[in-house]
Amino acid sequence: MSDIQEIRKDFLRCGYLKLAYENSAGIDALRFLLAKEANDYLRKQGSAERIYSLDELHLGTNENSLNDLRMQLITTLNQKENTNISLLDNSILGHLKSMLGKDLLIQKHVNLVVQRPDDSDNSETHRDFPGNSAFELVVWVPLVDCDEKMSLYLADLELSLFYTKHLRHTNGKDWSQIKSEIEMKSTAVPVKYGEVLIFMTPLFHGSKINRSERTRVSLNFRVKGLFSPAGHKDSYDFWTVYSLSPFTKACLEFL
Repeated sequence: MSDIQEIRKDFLRCGYLKLAYENSAGIDALRFLLAKEANDYLRKQGSAERIYSLDELHLGTNENSLNDLRMQLITTLNQKENTNISLLDNSILGHLKSMLGKDLLIQKHVNLVVQRPDDSDNSETHRDFPGNSAFELVVWVPLVDCDEKMSLYLADLELSLFYTKHLRHTNGKDWSQIKSEIEMKSTAVPVKYGEVLIFMTPLFHGSKINRSERTRVSLNFRVKGLFSPAGHKDSYDFWTVYSLSPFTKACLEFL
């Protein structure tokens, strides 16, 4: 069995996979841009601190000023043309097409998450489905090395399906208890800079308090097949066309 077949088999078994960039030029340029923006912000705020890596974003900022900086970085990301596309190289795109097909939609705006050391405002156990379609994939891109102390945790496909069925049967009445069980049974997935984590939207996931001494900085967006069922998002506002197959292009000529 080839490496590609093995990767796809693993994905179908657990509902997520981790891939490494073969060409990191796009993500490298983006990380450099955000670090420059952060240093410009610190200088304007009169801070003597300078950061040399995005995992130092907590230096020279407090909780409020870091949130102001985060909003500024989000604006920079989404004003930059093709930010979403720059986060995919040919290798990662090839895997996405193998799972979703050649006709792809990509989320227009990229999300940025910043979590300071010991920040209690962590992401509790949740899933993106049914707000997002079950036929979408989440692409999670760390801009710093994320070990088990500061990465996401995921409930795999079997565990997520078990608790999904349970919650349907009980109408979610024991969600508080179930949430604790999911967090306990989930797997923390370390993801280094230069790697991406791709997972199905129905998987339960979240993040614990960042117990490292570094700031976690990550990007995320979603990808889906053009003709697959949509979720509750406004398709025209949320998505843009990423790629079309020659057959679809030919068919569109008649519309």
